[in-house]
Amino acid sequence: MDTTFRGLSAPRVEQELWATLALYNLVRRLMADAAEVHHLDPRQISFVDSLEVVRMALPAVQGCASACYNSRPFNDFRPHRITTGLGARA
Repeated sequence: MDTTFRGLSAPRVEQELWATLALYNLVRRLMADAAEVHHLDPRQISFVDSLEVVRMALPAVQGCASACYNSRPFNDFRPHRITTGLGARA
């Protein structure tokens, strides 16, 4: 699968790369949560299908960022410890 970044400068391409990685991890987190709710192994859930579900849900959530920010779905996100390098704590 090829990914084309639209950024015309190195900082913009880097920004797109980080956004892509963040979204990838968000979809994986949603998959893990769904697997837990339905008592499944997360590896049984298709990433492509999950991504399609997220894409289909976008029109329903677009434009509600400020109104929905304090709603329950966003309260489920908790701060996570970020590691840098191999095993080093940030």
